[in-house]
Amino acid sequence: MSSKSSDREKEPKKYEKMRGNEVTKENIQNEKNRRLERIDEETLVKDLSNGAVPLRLKAAKVLGAKGDEGSVGPLIHALKDNDRRVRMEAARSLGKIGGESAVIFLSQALNDKHESVRGTARIALIRIIGTKKVQEMDQSRKEKEEIRKTRKGQFEYRWV
Repeated sequence: MSSKSSDREKEPKKYEKMRGNEVTKENIQNEKNRRLERIDEETLVKDLSNGAVPLRLKAAKVLGAKGDEGSVGPLIHALKDNDRRVRMEAARSLGKIGGESAVIFLSQALNDKHESVRGTARIALIRIIGTKKVQEMDQSRKEKEEIRKTRKGQFEYRWV
């Protein structure tokens, strides 16, 4: 007799419960929502600004999952974090929450030094304002980018 079948004989109720629960998208979402409600937002905001990198990443992700507009301010602040992964997660979370101030700061994140942060900010903007408006923003930025000759005859790239 295998150990699995002996376990089943000892705890039949446990295995019946496991078989009886259906894994559906609705059940999974309900469980996520139930767990998110238990997390204290003040703690997350503190972790986002003061914690170690993994803690800041998790805080940014959970704040975005909660979707509370009160989290926009701390997430905007996280767009200036030293770690690019935290900036990416903050941009992703802002894309989930949305709002006018998120759009303003995500637009600024399009100038981040890391391509991955710029890409995440672009995707977040598309999620909030749509592809067409983001393309218009890109075109506007390209028009503002000028190549100017300096007095010495050299070329200088200038972002306005």
